[in-house]
Amino acid sequence: MDALAIVRAALDAGARTRREITAATGLDAGLVDAIVDVLVRTGDLDVHRLKTECGIGGCGNCHQGDHCTPGPVTVRIGRTR
Repeated sequence: MDALAIVRAALDAGARTRREITAATGLDAGLVDAIVDVLVRTGDLDVHRLKTECGIGGCGNCHQGDHCTPGPVTVRIGRTR
């Protein structure tokens, strides 16, 4: 089974974040990122942001308070309909 098919199988099994896909497949995180990026660009996947940048009140203005760290935004990945 090729890497694309492995990622699709993980999605079908319920993996919904890049981290979950990586854990479920055992593939390198960079490869998973590349495959997910292709699937998003081709319209095969939707990406929904779970946390956006800090609000008007600045850092600490969200449900994570002052315990968050700047970095990648957590996303939920799902098949397009």
